[in-house]
Amino acid sequence: MRDLDALVTATGADALDADVLAGALLDAAANTDKAIGEGWRKRGAAFFQGKSRDNSSGPRQQPEGTLSLDGGAAQA
Repeated sequence: MRDLDALVTATGADALDADVLAGALLDAAANTDKAIGEGWRKRGAAFFQGKSRDNSSGPRQQPEGTLSLDGGAAQA
């Protein structure tokens, strides 16, 4: 199982208010639109492969390290 704290921090989601993060996760869990889910899956896969995070709708945009698929911390 992935370390949720490390994932939240590595994605920059730790900057979100807890209510916002919980709401986003609830929406994701309830999503039934396969196209939306596939888009999220592709972005997640790119993140784990170490590609830059597309955060153009957020307050900052920066390249991220990789988070290992076995739940380890972000690599330098």
